[in-house]
Amino acid sequence: MIGPLYAERLGRLGGVGNTGAPDDRYDDLVLEGTDAQVTVLPVAGWDAGLPGDESLLQRCRGPVLDAGSGPVRLAAALAGRGVPVLGVDITSQAVPMARLPPGFRGLTGYTTEPYLERWLLVTGVLFLLSALAYAARLRRASRRPRRTD
Repeated sequence: MIGPLYAERLGRLGGVGNTGAPDDRYDDLVLEGTDAQVTVLPVAGWDAGLPGDESLLQRCRGPVLDAGSGPVRLAAALAGRGVPVLGVDITSQAVPMARLPPGFRGLTGYTTEPYLERWLLVTGVLFLLSALAYAARLRRASRRPRRTD
């Protein structure tokens, strides 16, 4: 999980929500995939809002399960609007970073919640799409012709 990496970098930046200068890119987390694609994750903005947040939040009328909630940016926004929400994350570093509104229920670790079917699943689809894209790349790579030198 990348949570420990974020926690380490955030500690060096002085905490969550640090608005360092744009040239502070040396503190960003850089991930390189097996396909040599490089992704830069701005650590200081882990808990910052994103352009699509408001559109997503308007569609969530409740109850919502935010799986992989990290520092609960979306879950906290929903709870602030009165939407029943449960934030779940297995990264222990994310929970202390969270800014929780009154009455918010936060969890860390795995859960065997018996009523998961009652929650609108928002973030899980992102992981599924990533896994499907990875599987497609593996399949394409396995079909490349082999050299017979």
